[in-house]
Amino acid sequence: MVRIEKVMLVFTVLALFASGARAAGTPKVVKIEVSCSGDDAVGSRICASLKEQIRSSRSFQLVGEEEARKSSTSFHVTLISEFVDDQHPNYHTAMAVLFTRPMPEPQPDSFVTAWVAVVGDHEIDDEAATIMAEVDEATEFLR
Repeated sequence: MVRIEKVMLVFTVLALFASGARAAGTPKVVKIEVSCSGDDAVGSRICASLKEQIRSSRSFQLVGEEEARKSSTSFHVTLISEFVDDQHPNYHTAMAVLFTRPMPEPQPDSFVTAWVAVVGDHEIDDEAATIMAEVDEATEFLR
């Protein structure tokens, strides 16, 4: 009889450990708001590619501003683009990328990082993937 009680105790402890490990291992989904400005073709295509990568991700959810402000696990990506070649406006863009953490009103958003890149029309998916990798790294603490 004592042996059965010990076995039951061991199974109970293992079950608790396994359920705790599963709960601790469940990552949070980070809500991402993406804002894009600029009317050049390259910048618009990078924006669309980034949004598509976020939609297809298990770790992120594309949301609007209102939902991002309500969530404690949200992040805002701003892309500002402008063509840089008057002769060939659809081939290259200068793009500023800005990461912020949305805060509840009336607080201002919290600055995370920013950078500028010149991107060609043959680098659209690569640039979106680079931004996505930076988002992944910058939001690690939220998951």
